[in-house]
Amino acid sequence: MSEYLKKEKWGITFFLIIYIALFISSYLLIGGPATVEGPICVFLGFCFVQFLKYRSFKKDAGNKKDILRERHLEKAIQLEYLKKKERKSHDQT
Repeated sequence: MSEYLKKEKWGITFFLIIYIALFISSYLLIGGPATVEGPICVFLGFCFVQFLKYRSFKKDAGNKKDILRERHLEKAIQLEYLKKKERKSHDQT
């Protein structure tokens, strides 16, 4: 979660600043938002989008770990193969 927040900190900060500025300006200009549900729905929508982004970020991080694990296994298998090949060639001489 902390890695995701580090990645998205500027986007979240920018949203919160703009959201607060628009909320304050609506009170200054027209005495409040036109509806109570508007600001709530905008905030909930933002939270939902961030949740979906976090899920995809988490899935990508898991895939990267799996890929690294597979590469490590492939290297280990290659090393074993080379060791066996070296032993065979050493035994034949």
